[in-house]
Amino acid sequence: KMLSEWDLDLERSTHQRDKIKRRALALLTHLYAWKLRWDGDATNSYSETSAATSRLPKIGESWGSGSPPFLTTFEFSNGSAATMLMFYNTTLIYVLRVLASLPLPLETLGLRSSQSVRETMHDAEHLDNLWRLSKHDYLAAERLAALEVCRCVPFDLDQKSRLDSCVSPIGHWAVTTAWKTLRGIESAEGRWMIELLNMNNREAVAKGLWA
Repeated sequence: KMLSEWDLDLERSTHQRDKIKRRALALLTHLYAWKLRWDGDATNSYSETSAATSRLPKIGESWGSGSPPFLTTFEFSNGSAATMLMFYNTTLIYVLRVLASLPLPLETLGLRSSQSVRETMHDAEHLDNLWRLSKHDYLAAERLAALEVCRCVPFDLDQKSRLDSCVSPIGHWAVTTAWKTLRGIESAEGRWMIELLNMNNREAVAKGLWA
């Protein structure tokens, strides 16, 4: 509503934008604080393993270099840790989408590296700088969150293949949310995910969700 009325009453719209941004940034800082506490719990431990030696078979498509679109995937101490990391990144993506959609003033910071954006967003001493981040920074952070979901997928699918009962829908939400952020089959990561999910007729994600 604020975006549709932006040109009708600029002063009122700007006030609404700033209010929305404050609320979104408050939620963002809350999410990062939660992640710090979560990481400090040994039961949530996870590590990186080479994507080339992932628990799932290699996908047939060639990536040019012969490697998946990222070098490592995640291995977790338990299934609930994988689910929560996917849930965290899914929530993060939606908050970042709100921030990226807001009309921002021209004085916001320009393009920076993904590593710089990650450091700014996770460093408690620089949380005030969140207000000055640009749309490109929020989009870069959203992509980083989507890639973390991707790197959880092999472990998550392996866990689901071992379960006979119903599983949490969080994996479905996370995969479809990340897939949209990565522009679906337009990106190497999006193609990797959909091939992985379709491999061996796996029904890890309900087909209706892809629509």
